[in-house]
Amino acid sequence: MRRFGNKPPKPTAKELTELVKKWDQGDKEAGEQVKSFEKSFGTGEKQVAKIRIALYTQAAYKGDRQARYWLGVSQARLGNREASLEWLTNLARDGEVGAMRELAKGYAKGGCYGYRKEEYRYWIQKAAQEKDAWAQAKLGQIYEGKDGEKARYWFTQSAKQDCAAGLIGLGKSFYNEAMSVITAGEETKRKEKLQRRAEVCFLRALDTAQKGREFAQACHELGVLYEFALPGKAFAEKAAYFYYRAWKGLTSRTDGEAFERIRNQYGLQTDEADLEAWEKRIFGEEV
Repeated sequence: MRRFGNKPPKPTAKELTELVKKWDQGDKEAGEQVKSFEKSFGTGEKQVAKIRIALYTQAAYKGDRQARYWLGVSQARLGNREASLEWLTNLARDGEVGAMRELAKGYAKGGCYGYRKEEYRYWIQKAAQEKDAWAQAKLGQIYEGKDGEKARYWFTQSAKQDCAAGLIGLGKSFYNEAMSVITAGEETKRKEKLQRRAEVCFLRALDTAQKGREFAQACHELGVLYEFALPGKAFAEKAAYFYYRAWKGLTSRTDGEAFERIRNQYGLQTDEADLEAWEKRIFGEEV
């Protein structure tokens, strides 16, 4: 039942500033509150960026690394490209991994600095070498389809840190290898082992991501795995479930079509209105 009158009061400037400070110090609950205010009152990234600039400018000029980082990030949010680059580039050269990651994001396609392939790859490589899980997954994606050994290495490093993107990439690596194996004799066991490894990676990615785009991507990969690598009605039910979750998460017509195709092919009984009941019926206590 929809409830009324539960909208939180609009925060004062002081209250919002305190929440941003707590968020920057690692308080995830404070971060969620700031995000909820963005939805309820239109408190956008630019307002938060202005708060951070007020908070950190003095400390940044005194050399505080966290302050320099947030000043660089905030200038980028406000569209001040040159100021952002100056702060973050100098900080990255001092070995700050977060700054390397932000530079890579800024030089990526659609980034705030404009796409520059060489700079993007340079900072991705630097951050990955410094054990940044996000960068390691991105580096794996760069090598994907070009150098499988390097791609798997970087996906593995990322997956070790429970990064959803790294787990998805590693799972796809196992899946692709499994699909290239000819089923015969001992090779059958190797194929099954690779399929199981892929499944474990995708399921771990679900647990890590919990929601959002990476959760939906992991659902898609599980749908593909259960449809093509593990055929049969028992796995088809799982494939339909995960295609449906991916479809709703990514609004992907391809996943929606796959869901409808499998449901019709096997005459499956699905329960889109009660995902929890549907999940328990198919998996029991597995998931």
